[in-house]
Amino acid sequence: MADTDGRAVTPTSTQYESDTAHGSKVTSHSNMKDEKIGLEDVTLSKSLTLGKSEGDGTSDANEQHPSRPWLRRILKHWRHPLYAAIWLLFTGWWIAGLILHRHDLGWLVPFLLYLAITLRILFLYVPITVVTVPMRWVWDKTATPIVGVIPQRWRTLASAVLVIGVVLVGAFASPESADNTRSNRAISLMGLVLLISFLYFTSRDRKRVDWHPVIVGMLVQFIIALFVLRTKAGYDIFHFISILATDLLGFAKDGVEFLTTTPLPSSISSWFLVTTIPAIIFFVSFVQLLYYMGVLQWFLAKFAVFFFWSMRVSGAEAVVAAASPFIGQGESVMLIRPFVEYLTMAEIHQVMCSGFATISGSVLIAYVAMGVDPQALVSACVMSIPASLAVSKLRWPEQEENLTSGRVVIPEDDEHRPANALEAFTNGAWLGLKIASMISATLLCIISLIGLINGLLTWWGRYINIDGPDLTLELILGYLCYPIAFFLGVSRDNNDIFLVAQLIGLKLITNEFVAYNALQTNPIYANLSPRSRIIVTYALCGFANIGSLGNQIGVLAQLAPGRTSDVSRVAVSALITGAFSTLTSANIAGMTYGMVGTSANEMGQQTMVPASAPHILLRAILGNSLMSTLEYSERGNALFGAVTSLTALGFMQIGSVPQPPNIQYTPKANNQQCIRDRYDNGLMGGLVNGTPFKESFNYPGPIMLGLIVSIIGIGAFLGSVTAAIFGESLGRKNSIAVGVVVMFLGSLLQATAYTRVHLIVARVVAGIGLGMVNSTGPVMLAEYAPRATRGLYVCMQLTTLNFGVCLVSWIDYGFSLYTGSYTWRIPVILQCLFLFIMLGLLAIVDESPRWLAAHHRQEEALDVLQRVNKNKMTEAEILALHEDILSTILVEENLGAGSWRDLLKNDRIQSQRRFLIACGIQIFQQFGGINAIVYYSGTIFEQSIGLSAHISSLMSGFLQTWFFVASFIPWFLIDRIGRRPLLLSMIAIMAAVMAIQAALTYQIQHNTVIAYKSGIAAAAILFVFQGAFTIGFQATVWVYPSEILPLRLRQRGSSISTAANWICNFMIVKITPHAIANIGWRFYIIFAVLNTLWLPIIYFFFPETRGLQLEDVDRLFAKDGDGVFRLPFADKGTVNTVEVSRA
Repeated sequence: MADTDGRAVTPTSTQYESDTAHGSKVTSHSNMKDEKIGLEDVTLSKSLTLGKSEGDGTSDANEQHPSRPWLRRILKHWRHPLYAAIWLLFTGWWIAGLILHRHDLGWLVPFLLYLAITLRILFLYVPITVVTVPMRWVWDKTATPIVGVIPQRWRTLASAVLVIGVVLVGAFASPESADNTRSNRAISLMGLVLLISFLYFTSRDRKRVDWHPVIVGMLVQFIIALFVLRTKAGYDIFHFISILATDLLGFAKDGVEFLTTTPLPSSISSWFLVTTIPAIIFFVSFVQLLYYMGVLQWFLAKFAVFFFWSMRVSGAEAVVAAASPFIGQGESVMLIRPFVEYLTMAEIHQVMCSGFATISGSVLIAYVAMGVDPQALVSACVMSIPASLAVSKLRWPEQEENLTSGRVVIPEDDEHRPANALEAFTNGAWLGLKIASMISATLLCIISLIGLINGLLTWWGRYINIDGPDLTLELILGYLCYPIAFFLGVSRDNNDIFLVAQLIGLKLITNEFVAYNALQTNPIYANLSPRSRIIVTYALCGFANIGSLGNQIGVLAQLAPGRTSDVSRVAVSALITGAFSTLTSANIAGMTYGMVGTSANEMGQQTMVPASAPHILLRAILGNSLMSTLEYSERGNALFGAVTSLTALGFMQIGSVPQPPNIQYTPKANNQQCIRDRYDNGLMGGLVNGTPFKESFNYPGPIMLGLIVSIIGIGAFLGSVTAAIFGESLGRKNSIAVGVVVMFLGSLLQATAYTRVHLIVARVVAGIGLGMVNSTGPVMLAEYAPRATRGLYVCMQLTTLNFGVCLVSWIDYGFSLYTGSYTWRIPVILQCLFLFIMLGLLAIVDESPRWLAAHHRQEEALDVLQRVNKNKMTEAEILALHEDILSTILVEENLGAGSWRDLLKNDRIQSQRRFLIACGIQIFQQFGGINAIVYYSGTIFEQSIGLSAHISSLMSGFLQTWFFVASFIPWFLIDRIGRRPLLLSMIAIMAAVMAIQAALTYQIQHNTVIAYKSGIAAAAILFVFQGAFTIGFQATVWVYPSEILPLRLRQRGSSISTAANWICNFMIVKITPHAIANIGWRFYIIFAVLNTLWLPIIYFFFPETRGLQLEDVDRLFAKDGDGVFRLPFADKGTVNTVEVSRA
């Protein structure tokens, strides 16, 4: 019985009483620890255990019902065919549902039921550890390390901040409507804060409050509300449950029709005695049947284990909280009857609070029969479970050792067990009749009493001449509960606050039955707004009233006579806390109401707009008005701004991902160079030098560090190849989305890595995502951007790349001041923030219009063109552009389908030449020497030029800053003077700089008389080289392939060119340190020669693309014609006609 791993154990009450009869039971609550020893010796031969290994095929029913030999014999000899038959039956049912509902989501709920049954049968033969062990391993390798990097004293605060962030984003990210404004949601949020604050400041012991169940409970409650009101799947599931509840009424009506023999007239068919009372009787008898069969206990135990595990409450608390919405406040306590005597004060408070915080299944059926929204009732009941646990632990913290800590316990009741199913069903019918009779009598008396009180109050009000409406109990309660209704966020129109306050007060004074009856039948509540109606439905859904107080005290006092005084002591507090629990559900419903779906009978038909979590985060960051502009505006600037931001953030990842090493070398006595690694660039480049990183991976050597840091280039190469293979079929938008998700996964894997292999694999995964993003982003932007400023927007991408380099340098510096593995894990995980924003942008941008047109979605392509060019082109020009795109596509389709072979085909539009140009520009930039400068700037400054270590680091920082600043210069040049002039002039400067650098390095390394002056000149000339590269190569290399390639080959060719860039990058960073060590100053001569070679190639074979539509580039390379033709050219907003010659 001392099961400490969270398993659910079910001891029998007879065995417990037998055991305690021999002296193990100690009636004194103060001696609970001694009693616990005796209780744990109880034999569990008749227990229902959750989480056990069931690989032996033993049936639960066999263990549960040993007193039924016929059932044991059947299960022993026929259980395998029986299980197979059940599984085949439900398999056929699900397949039929899938076929019939293949065009909608009607198959979802049957699939979930089928999945549950399949898993249940499977785990009768397969040990549950097959699932739990891998799950625990994944949890330990992912979530546990992430939590572990946060210092212990900050974890509670971090969890609270996370929950607050989720609540804020979920509450305020959806569009506003008539009665669902952000101000109303803000009031609901304020009300929730006030409720939690009140419970905290009135807590029995604020210092002992365990914030884990409070924080998790609020988070789970909010997530349930989001799932029900926000997602299509959640809406469908709870709608299905509400339909089942409604269908029960139909079964009860069959019995009513039998008893009445003739159809009831319409004047009688709506009577409470006809519609509600039969449903209650039938439901209670059905529940008793399920209880007899063990189904209900099994379901409740499974349900309780989740809250037991996630909220860290005791087993008794979890069972009662999970059972209360299904079987009611009295019956739920009966499930833990052997342990009631030993409950701590906090557990007694929680047990009572759970009963007050929700309604039972029987009265839920009654409220459905009355016309109350069934979906709201069901979701409110489920939300009450975490809510009651959270608020109770806040109001009355645990101060003692509890008996059921570490296990979920559901005892069987052998003493009152029916002889068979028929007796259980008839006993249930008798119990249902008693409950229905009690409800009817209570309603009769309370409504009559209210009428009497209202009559007296009205007479007295008229007697003293009170102006206004007649004085009634509802009027007084409305004024008293007005602040409560206001802070629920009820709509402030049509006196809704006062009407809702009346219903809340009526529920507290009488019961929720009276309040729901008034809500449905009293005409003054008929005009409540949909928002107010849904909030009050949640607020009334609980047994927290004075009448239930006596009921709970009576049940607990009967089960544990020795604890009567303790029960009475906590009862009032539990009642208030239970009422607060229902109010927190109402507050959360007010914050999430109307976000996606609501029930049709209460809130009208609303359109369910799918939205992603990143989309919600982006809305919270940018605000509703800007997001609405991005999503729905016909103005092209908004849409194009979103596309530009998306691709720019994609390029920023190049600067923020880990980069290859910066190698330093120090002279030895024999003047040979000894290479030692130092990492100065990129995110990981600034982290791997730190002791925490090296300790995490057992102090890897220089070669291993170099592999760890640079392996991402191989991943990016693979990602670019992947984009080349699948990118065209996926589309530009989906290719970027897949890349972002893969990068997100890679970042998580890196942040949780504890072994070198794990880290290397994680960096390859991140590189794959990076390659997909950066081979597709320029293509998407080029296909969106206007021809006159296309280069400008690509230059913006490169500026964000350089900004990313600077940003992570400062992040690395900030975390270098601390110790612990979180100093490198947190910077890695911060990258996910930008990836998350990219996912949000993907949710609102459209697919590229040219990709849409190429895949025969012409109408969508025209719509996007109209939106993006709304204020830039006339309607006639937009239609002409659309026709031009379609005609170009038709010409290209006649040339080939865009296969790999077409990349090397020398067709009429020279696809082969254009592909070689796209790859060539990427290869040229890598072999131009930029990465030899960027990655090894520290070495060059310290060893080649001879500066001190401190000055070298400082100069490296200035060089990276200049890299960022210089990237703004081509913004103003690339679309004015063109691509070719920038490339030719800047490459010429780079060649000259490399030649001069070789000469200066020779003077420094041979320690000539001008070595010092040569060092200063060499340092300065590096800034000239990096500026020239930024203005010429970097500004052109990413825009040119997307412009130069034909549409049908653009994705594939651009991806291959990007792959060439990454593989050449990897080669350069691996070759450079060895070249510096072995040939010294001659290494710079190689780059000077290579840059000189690029000049004639670019001059003769690279045409100018400035100001051309992408479709005009096809005509630029067309073989027919005389080689000189007229093309439209946009410059500074005007349209001219110029001559363009093929190079």
